[in-house]
Amino acid sequence: MRIKILFLLFCIYFIQPSLFAFDWVNLHNRADTMSLEESIKLIKGNKSIENIYIAGLVYLKYHKNREAINLFKKILNYQKENYPAQWGIAEVLRRDNNLEESKKILNNIIYKNPDFSPAYISLAYIKYNELNFKDCMELSEIIIKNLHNKTDIPNLARAYLLLGGAKGMLASKGSYLQKIKYGLDVLPNLKKAEKINPQAPEVLFALGSFYFLAPKIVGGNLQKAEEYLNKAIEKDPLFTNSYVRLAQLYYVQKRYTLSDQYINKAKEIEPNNPLLLDFLNKNCRFNCSTVEEK
Repeated sequence: MRIKILFLLFCIYFIQPSLFAFDWVNLHNRADTMSLEESIKLIKGNKSIENIYIAGLVYLKYHKNREAINLFKKILNYQKENYPAQWGIAEVLRRDNNLEESKKILNNIIYKNPDFSPAYISLAYIKYNELNFKDCMELSEIIIKNLHNKTDIPNLARAYLLLGGAKGMLASKGSYLQKIKYGLDVLPNLKKAEKINPQAPEVLFALGSFYFLAPKIVGGNLQKAEEYLNKAIEKDPLFTNSYVRLAQLYYVQKRYTLSDQYINKAKEIEPNNPLLLDFLNKNCRFNCSTVEEK
């Protein structure tokens, strides 16, 4: 009986508190500045739940999705209700285009933990790829308006990126009034993201895309677009979207050899990338540009 009581006390004081004291905001911010080598060294030295989670985040950052999901599953073996680890699995499912399963997990996380902003971001990306730009805007605005001080730096920047991107899509495909209503808000939101996390590949990509796609009258600039997109690739050589946008830009400039090189690189990295398929199939669901427009 005494052994059982001691075991119970151990669980109460040493196991459960690690779940409730799980400072995911700090862990996300730490992971954002950590290299892959540093994260591997971290879990070799101390296999705490927190360190395993950081390593999983770093693996996600470097597109090592299989390694990341294994670490998140490992956490759930110890703590079934660890919702940041549940989110990590949902994020990998999203990246694998298993969107319905990802949405189920994300919606459940948001229902039980409404302050957990990474789930809103992942769900907003899904809504964007489903062309549901209004829902994408709403999810981003929840973070910006309600969770601004409870969000890690990378995801706060992503909230502004998604808001700007969704408004850009609504402006490009909407009426004249919608172009005015949404179009003028695109660049200010992207610039807010840049101020928060200036070297993030997705920030550089979003600004490059804006300068490429926007008409000259509202700031379009192919030279700036090329600079930002090349910086995005420099920061993350496996970020497929940047290669696709550069391929589109070079196509517009009639630099067809370069365009083909970047498309082939995108195919090599992520053959099922939505932006890549959009360009190859000439659907222009996510905006593209033509020689005539420039």
